[in-house]
Amino acid sequence: MGQRFGPNFPVYKAQYWDKVDSLDVNGNVQDSNFHCMPAGVPRMGPPLRIVQGPKDVIFLYREKNQHRIIPIDGRPHDPVNSNDQTYLGDSVGHWDGDTLVVDVVGFNEETWLGWPGYFHTNKLHVTERLTRQGNTLRYQATADDPDVLMKPWVMDPRNLNLNTNPTTQIEDPPCVESDSANLVYEGTGIGECHMKRLFALAAFIAALAAGSPSFAHHATQAEFDQNNVKTIVGVMTRVMWVNPHVNWHLEVKNADGTVTDWTIVAAAPGAVSIDRTERT
Repeated sequence: MGQRFGPNFPVYKAQYWDKVDSLDVNGNVQDSNFHCMPAGVPRMGPPLRIVQGPKDVIFLYREKNQHRIIPIDGRPHDPVNSNDQTYLGDSVGHWDGDTLVVDVVGFNEETWLGWPGYFHTNKLHVTERLTRQGNTLRYQATADDPDVLMKPWVMDPRNLNLNTNPTTQIEDPPCVESDSANLVYEGTGIGECHMKRLFALAAFIAALAAGSPSFAHHATQAEFDQNNVKTIVGVMTRVMWVNPHVNWHLEVKNADGTVTDWTIVAAAPGAVSIDRTERT
């Protein structure tokens, strides 16, 4: 189980752990969410806005400006849509007291349950439960895929606080696909990168250490400081100039002579400013 982390992860049948490990190691290439595709359900997590009508609810998401229309009038799954195998599946909902229960089937096999490499088949069946308690929305999802999982995986619950600002915008910058095969290189070179709008993996590690679970690909509360320019000097071993985030992999020599591996995750290619990158 090479790079597994976290106490709660889906338990796969023995013959599928090698695939999980392979996807883990090659995630930057294999993860469809890195290439402008939807994260899928339940990985995309709770919506940032919910619009309720008499017959359906609409979930609005910031990531890639996605939405889901979920009937709540008692109808069953659509016989065609539920077999289409799409990124978001076919959803129907109903109320269980104060909890909105959403049943989702009809997935393709392109998305993951989560990072790193938690894949699923088209037999995936997801149940989402959303409960509002005061100004807090509680979201929990269960993923059942009997073809590959030993048992249903119950994700850790997530809580969202109500934003009362009436002018809040949830639009995400557009994700523009690129030919990643021509934009990825591996090798060794001394590189000095001056990057604006920088978000380092160290911040993510610190969040984990603090006990704050991070599931969404885009942190909705993260802001990139365009005036805070950092300089990192080291051996550049890999560059991923792809959507939705540019990735630099560096080996940085510390003062005591030890080497630390850094992965730097920036914004989208069109939003990252690089003053100079040299390869030798």
